[in-house]
Amino acid sequence: MKYFKDIENRIVEGKKIILDIDGTFLFDKHDILSDENEAKIQELRSANSGQIYLLSNGAKSRTKGMSEILNVSYVDTYYLKPNRKTLLSFQRDELKKDYIVIGDKFLTDGLLALQYSMPFVHVKSMQRSEDGLIGKFVFWIDDVIGQTADFLKLIRPKQWIKNVLVVLPVFFAGQFFDLDIIISAALAFCAFTLAASLIYIVNDYVDKENDKLHHKKRYRPLALSNIGTGFLIAATTILVLLLISVLFIIPKIIPLLVLYIFLNLLYTFKFKHIPVYDVILVSFMYVLRILVGGVATAIYISPWLSICVFFAALFLTCGKRLGELYNPTRKVMKYYSRESLNALLVASGSLAMAAYTLYAITVVKSELAIYSCIIIVCLFFVIINDVLFGSKKIESPETYLLTNRKVVFLIGAWFILEIFRIYISNI
Repeated sequence: MKYFKDIENRIVEGKKIILDIDGTFLFDKHDILSDENEAKIQELRSANSGQIYLLSNGAKSRTKGMSEILNVSYVDTYYLKPNRKTLLSFQRDELKKDYIVIGDKFLTDGLLALQYSMPFVHVKSMQRSEDGLIGKFVFWIDDVIGQTADFLKLIRPKQWIKNVLVVLPVFFAGQFFDLDIIISAALAFCAFTLAASLIYIVNDYVDKENDKLHHKKRYRPLALSNIGTGFLIAATTILVLLLISVLFIIPKIIPLLVLYIFLNLLYTFKFKHIPVYDVILVSFMYVLRILVGGVATAIYISPWLSICVFFAALFLTCGKRLGELYNPTRKVMKYYSRESLNALLVASGSLAMAAYTLYAITVVKSELAIYSCIIIVCLFFVIINDVLFGSKKIESPETYLLTNRKVVFLIGAWFILEIFRIYISNI
């Protein structure tokens, strides 16, 4: 974590700032402003066209007086942070899109930002040597809670949905209600999730300087310096110990998990900068999820199922790269063009549809499975049209798949049909 005076201007560039007072750039209940903090406020005014709004849980007259001294605005409210009514005079959509919160207390400033999905820059609290032990302990607890929340954001819970692929072999084998098998699959899911979380930490740490240049990634916890080095090391160590504990229970997945970690590190430090190889490697790691699920539960994995997953993952990864063309901060993006990515998207989508059709005909050999090919084709056509027409920028495939109504409907229809085929009907 950094002090207010050390904030990088590019983090807040283009954003309107809601700025806390006490503990952020002033000592609590003091009015003496240091030259460094005053200079930083003026720098931030220049970085975002002067749109700074002071917001404090202290006396309203003090907040107004400080805004006049600094020649900035203030939030005229009688409500205290983190009450959502504190920002009642602002438009919710505008807050989410255009504003950023800077403060030293997560339980007030951070929670306020969280309610409106605003980025939060958690700065180190200004404390005096004469502050009592109780006050310092309260600040410490707040810092721990705030850094824990940011650490959870760092390990990307939204991305864990990809690890559901670990359970897919159990579903297709018709053994979803076998308790022993489900427990094994759940342990494999936990192991894969912990391993993936560790990779996200390494990736964000390596890319934090580059992320600061990205319009969205600059608000990641490490790019914002919201997590202290000591806390990061301690929390990461706990994740490693949890992963080792799970692997002691289910050791047979260790080789595949080690391969997954190795390939991810290879990707982070080398292959993410090589065109085509980057999307191939990312897609193969989806296949590893399927294989881990099969090994953990001793269920045979059809090569056709693996190849379907690979081509579908390749399709989504190419769509993600197309979305990233709008803000190409990845070094590899200079080796891609819209035309080449369009071609890769259509080719991988075609291969995925063909592979699934062959899987349904030659492996499943079910009339319902063959009919499900119609849904799969519709699904891919919808996504291809969204991407190529430009109406959807799929920088985050997981978010797109869960929020696009047409896509959710088609996935739901396919899933219901598969449940009926595997668990109810013998057709």
